[in-house]
Amino acid sequence: MRGINLENFLESSRDIGYSLNNAIADLVDNSIDAKANSIKIYLSFEGDQLGFYIVDDGQGMTNEELQNAMELSCANPNEERKKGTLGKYGLGLKLSSFAFARILSVTSKAEGEKVYSYEWNLDNITKYGFSTRDVTENDRLKIFSNTGTLVEWRNCDKLSNYSENDYHETLASLSKHLGLTFGRLIQDKSLNILLNDVLIDPKDPFYVSESSTITYPTIPLTIGKDATIEVTAYVIANLKKHKESMLEEQGFYIYRNKRLIEKAGWLGLFKANEVSKLARVRVDISNLHDKVVGVNINKTSINKVNPILKSSLKKTAETAREKSLEYYRVKGKVLKKLKKEKSQEHVWLIKKIGNKKKLYINTNHPIINSTLSKETKKTFKLLEDSIPLETILSFEKEFDFEIGKNNSLYLEFGRRIMDEKINRGIPKIEALSELSIIEPFSIEESLIEILREEYDIG
Repeated sequence: MRGINLENFLESSRDIGYSLNNAIADLVDNSIDAKANSIKIYLSFEGDQLGFYIVDDGQGMTNEELQNAMELSCANPNEERKKGTLGKYGLGLKLSSFAFARILSVTSKAEGEKVYSYEWNLDNITKYGFSTRDVTENDRLKIFSNTGTLVEWRNCDKLSNYSENDYHETLASLSKHLGLTFGRLIQDKSLNILLNDVLIDPKDPFYVSESSTITYPTIPLTIGKDATIEVTAYVIANLKKHKESMLEEQGFYIYRNKRLIEKAGWLGLFKANEVSKLARVRVDISNLHDKVVGVNINKTSINKVNPILKSSLKKTAETAREKSLEYYRVKGKVLKKLKKEKSQEHVWLIKKIGNKKKLYINTNHPIINSTLSKETKKTFKLLEDSIPLETILSFEKEFDFEIGKNNSLYLEFGRRIMDEKINRGIPKIEALSELSIIEPFSIEESLIEILREEYDIG
């Protein structure tokens, strides 16, 4: 009976599916688990090849701990991990490194210990896989503070054929990825990450610092024994400021110990579309929930979601998506303020009939009401009964949800309403404000600006 061919196994493992961003994030996880406060990442460009090393000021490792860390797997995934750790299988250090480099060296110093260093070289696999490496003075200097760990990649054959432009794009992509993945830990002031000596800024996909963002109360979900998962919904109301990235950013965000695992879309529960683009749902799990959510080997995505959890997530997401739709229909307004204002006058309304919903035309809408008659009511009934919902839903992803625009007609209606209000003694600015909550003026802001100028309203 033959054992594993280590050389062939390691060569095959290089194609496990790591991206450079995810591989480096995996190394950052190790530094965080080592209680590092500062993590320095260096990505260099020489010739047509990238070079890489990462150094932290964590607690470091003793000689025995470092040797264990260099083993291909030093953790049993079936054994319970210490709560709060980011590691999972004990494979991340090696597999993420082999994905891009043929030589991996790790140098570490623990409190009161010497500096120890070991190396994997895929071109020279020894009986035990890795070997002792001489510590240079340069290695000692790179390990700042009293303790810490240095991880270095050399002979980065999978990072070759780069141009200078590729290099700068890689740096920008990595900076953005680290800012999003570890953003919450950075915001907690518990961690500094530097890329080529530039501090990484945290990226918050929920824009909680924006006064117009709506944050719903966090809901604890208990799935199985002691598997309490926290779910928080958000609606990003400042549409103009974040317009470019809204469509791609909607959906669930799965965090494991405040570290982003995956921006998971809507988990197959809904389709991403224009009117739900303001909705976000943050799902907080710990490493003790890995089986419930199905975190994959390189902690970049989830393989499955417990059906009971999925059902609960759907309810929370529906709330955020409905509020997103409401804001989309009154684009440019701040949702928190709408509660204090008059009700929005939509052309179409929704009413519940048992367990179903029906769309109907709002006959109280000022424009519609002004032209109402028995015959138009019959026409409206026909329109309500013949809405092509199946066609609309079948094109949900592609449908742009833009209303048809007949601005000259809308302005004619707008002037009529403005004149009627002004004749009743309502100040111009108040009349314009009341008009701005009526469709189509609540959607097409340019119409309000035209009327503002026509009526000389400052």
